[in-house]
Amino acid sequence: MINRLFLPISNETLELVLTESITYDGDELDLSVTKSNTFQSLTVQELASLYLINQLPSLNKLNNLSLEKILHEIINLGHQQESQPKNKFVDEIKDRFSTAAIRKGRDFAKANDIYLLPEIDVRNAKYLKADGSWDYEFKANYKHPDIQEKVIIALPTGQQREMFSNQHRIFRQIERSLSDEHIDVHGYAGTGKTHMLSAISEILVSRNKYNAKRILVLTNSTVQLQALRAVVHPSVKIMTFGQFASLLMSKDFSQNNVQLIRTSLDNEANPINAIAAEFNLRSVSTYNPNRVSSIIFQMVARFCWSRNTEITEDFIPKWVVGLGSEDKSYLISHSALLWEFVTNPPPNFPVKLPIRDYHVIKYASLHRFKIPTYFSQLIVDESHDLSEAMLEIIERSSQGYVGLGDHFQAVNSYSAKRTSPAIERQMTTSIRTPGKLGDIVNFSLELHSLPVKDEFIANRDRSSEIQYYDRPDVPAKPTAIWVDDLWELFEWVERISALNLPYRVLGSESQLDQFARACIRLYREKKPVRVIGLSNYPDWYSVMSQNSRHRSVVHLNKLFEKGYKTEHWETTKSLQSQSAQYVIGLFQNARNHEFDSVMLAPAIIQQLYDVKRSMSIQNKENKAARSSLASRLYLGITRSRHTLILPQSFEEFMHFL
Repeated sequence: MINRLFLPISNETLELVLTESITYDGDELDLSVTKSNTFQSLTVQELASLYLINQLPSLNKLNNLSLEKILHEIINLGHQQESQPKNKFVDEIKDRFSTAAIRKGRDFAKANDIYLLPEIDVRNAKYLKADGSWDYEFKANYKHPDIQEKVIIALPTGQQREMFSNQHRIFRQIERSLSDEHIDVHGYAGTGKTHMLSAISEILVSRNKYNAKRILVLTNSTVQLQALRAVVHPSVKIMTFGQFASLLMSKDFSQNNVQLIRTSLDNEANPINAIAAEFNLRSVSTYNPNRVSSIIFQMVARFCWSRNTEITEDFIPKWVVGLGSEDKSYLISHSALLWEFVTNPPPNFPVKLPIRDYHVIKYASLHRFKIPTYFSQLIVDESHDLSEAMLEIIERSSQGYVGLGDHFQAVNSYSAKRTSPAIERQMTTSIRTPGKLGDIVNFSLELHSLPVKDEFIANRDRSSEIQYYDRPDVPAKPTAIWVDDLWELFEWVERISALNLPYRVLGSESQLDQFARACIRLYREKKPVRVIGLSNYPDWYSVMSQNSRHRSVVHLNKLFEKGYKTEHWETTKSLQSQSAQYVIGLFQNARNHEFDSVMLAPAIIQQLYDVKRSMSIQNKENKAARSSLASRLYLGITRSRHTLILPQSFEEFMHFL
């Protein structure tokens, strides 16, 4: 049996004491705990708990039963002395407190089954006997909201599933509602959403033995699809959103003979320049015709993700500036023309326009398609990836729906919003994320512009280690390294290869290859290149002048100055291996992965400080930037099963923000 200790002081009170202990008189920082107004109003029990937390770093060899006895003795001493005029108890212990020791003690508590009580339970004081002394029987009957007991459930198929009590409660609620209800399950990273989906599919299959293929599971990517096939009943139909869009337009399911067929991405010529010529586009503001063509392609893509029935100026990308009303009208009218040519090209039109999944889904949504009645039940994995157009199709359909997702993982800061009611449930207890990482995860959630309804609860049963670095060196042990952009990806691939270590790039191999080669050409040939991330720069001088604070750009520039060429990149590429233990990837490619050791590369810190400077400006762009940053942090941190390696400045930033 786990020997737990419950301390009668709340997280909120402890945080207030720490926050109020930081004062600045214009010359130096004062971290005196006793100057906190909250400290002055603490009860004897709260003071005793705070004192014990303060001492935990030096009492780390004692077990929780011994610590409970110490707490008992301090509370008794406090009650004996609190009636004295100057409260001798407070005077005796007030100089022994330190904000640093309290923070360390709080971290120690989280890793050692020591829990702070919720505020309401602190006030109820059921942990005290009638005479005011500590009640050792309290912990035997008390149910702390952060403690999730494990439950074994038997499924109709004969299989068993292990769930936390929070998961089990939600599972039973979903099980009772599986019919024509719409249910949205919001689950933090590592809370077992895929595990839940697997159990739900088993229930549905048992109810539809002879029509299991009528159960449809949708997800965003082929990577997620393969992961689901390993855990979902084999009779269930599993498709990506794109595959489903193609099914909607097939002869078997097309409604009112409306069809739009997705075209292959293979060997497609880039149509942007061709459309600029064919539409005879003019320059707009400072943007040349080819750039204008790129803008209207982006406007059409943004339109396809929305519920809107027509293209408006809201779909003009935020980076496009200096536009007058005539310029905006020009972009809107030509975006509408492009959309018309994508969906209904005129005969013998010379430009082959690519038709993407989002085009097909939007087209189906505009024509008021529904999910075919052949399917009796719909489950959506990673429902935060749904576009509003796809959600619109789901909402107008008659099937029962269960969506499992996490809006905090939407790195593009976009998450579709419902217009129809749904039953909502929240999963907060992570199975994967170790206990020590909980504070850092909650910090990343608080940065987000979305409201945080419930605190993320890490798994206290899993041990963990947090390391901080001053210099960004490649870790000695195999690690997954998350980077913020292609510049940093290029830099860290070079750092790893310089040590002759095999590595694996997650999700961006071809993009990195194009980017690296284009960087070398831009530096060597001094000519513009048409590659994502570089097309805005006419030469390498522009790269350096606009990114003088970007440490990865500075690092790569030094490499190029030393003679780095394409053959050096080929040597770097030769170390790539799918079985490599060092992994490197962009934050947004971290989803559906977990590793024993995870490192955040330093560029994210500069992003944090940029966000801090703009937090007082509550406009749409700043909220989107905050949310995107918070999601990247959240994704990167929650991939760790044990070790998390962070820049030293991250700890300082987190404590003082």
